Amino acid sequence: MDRAGRRHPGDRPRWCGDDSSPLTVAQRPGINSGIPSRWRYADALGIPGLKPVALGEGRTPLLSRRLVGLDVAVKMETQPR
Repeated sequence: MDRAGRRHPGDRPRWCGDDSSPLTVAQRPGINSGIPSRWRYADALGIPGLKPVALGEGRTPLLSRRLVGLDVAVKMETQPR
């Protein structure tokens, strides 16, 4: 689904919406949205016994800011403690 709420079929590769916005994938079985890393897809792979290994990567938040007159998204590398 794109920002305008338009849904696109999954039968062919598509990287962005008609308005060039990023696509959001609908929740699918086997995806654990409570895990903030790529390991949320582990159950969907169907490989028993996978043990998560991570270096702290995950869903890095983007913060909307205005800098020198431009609206930008700033990648926040550290998490608040």
